[in-house]
Amino acid sequence: SYPTRRSSDLCAGALLYAVPTSDAATYYVNSLAGKDSSSGLAPTAAWRSLSKVNSITFQPGDRILFRSGTRYQGQLAPRGSGNMVNDLPNPIAIGRYGEGERPRLDGEGKVGSTVYLFNVEYWEVSGLEITNTGPERQPGRRGVHVHIEDFGTARHLHLKDLIIHDVNGSIFKKRGGGGAILWENEGETKKSRFDGLLIENCHLKRCTRNGINARGYWKRDQWHPNLNVVIRHCLLEEIPGDGIVPIACDGALVEHNVMR
Repeated sequence: SYPTRRSSDLCAGALLYAVPTSDAATYYVNSLAGKDSSSGLAPTAAWRSLSKVNSITFQPGDRILFRSGTRYQGQLAPRGSGNMVNDLPNPIAIGRYGEGERPRLDGEGKVGSTVYLFNVEYWEVSGLEITNTGPERQPGRRGVHVHIEDFGTARHLHLKDLIIHDVNGSIFKKRGGGGAILWENEGETKKSRFDGLLIENCHLKRCTRNGINARGYWKRDQWHPNLNVVIRHCLLEEIPGDGIVPIACDGALVEHNVMR
C-alpha cells in the first residue's frame, strides 16, 4: 500500500550531491543471498546483516546499497562521516539497488530507533522502508533518530524518500512519547548543532506519538540553534500527536507538507 519508485530514481536521489573520489567504495547488502564474510563490494559478494554494516567505519563518498525486496531486523547504526571536496559535499549515501519493493528495516520494538545516526555528518539516507513495532507500546520508540552530543556542528544530514510506519511509542508526551523522526542535539563540554538538516519527500504513517520533532538548546540561556533546517514535501498520516515541530532552530523552512 506504499508507493514504490524505480531503483534508478532512488539511487540518483541518494547521490545528488556526491562527489566521486578515488577512495570511495560501493557496498551491497542482501539478506537473502549475502554473507557477512564476503567483501560487500559487488552484488555477488554482498553482506547479509545490519550488524555487519554497523561494524564498518565508512569513508567519504562511500555508498551502502540494500537489495530491493529484502528485510532486516534490528538497528542500522552506521559509523564514519563524509566531508567536503572542492567546496562541495562528499557524503556517505545509503540507498538501494535492484527492482522490487523497498528494503525493509524492522526494529521489531527491540531497539529504541530502527535507524540511528549518532555523531556523524555528511550522510544521505533514502529509499528505505522503516518500521519499529513491539508487542506493547514503549516510550521513546522511534523510526529514525539523528543525534549529536559534544560533537560541534554536524553538517549535511539528509533523510529523503523514506517510508516510516507503524512505530508504537507512547501516546503520552510526559512519558516519553515516540514517533517517526527525532533529531536531537546536546552536549555539556561542546555545544552541538545541525547545519544543513534536510527531511524531504518522506511518508510517515501510524507513528506514535509524533511525526517529526526535535530536542535542542531551546532556552534563552542555552540558545545554540540549528541552522538551515528544511522539511518539505512530506506526507504525515494517522499521527496522533504533534506533526512537525522544529524546536531550537534559526530560520527553519517548513513547506509543502500535508498532515492527515
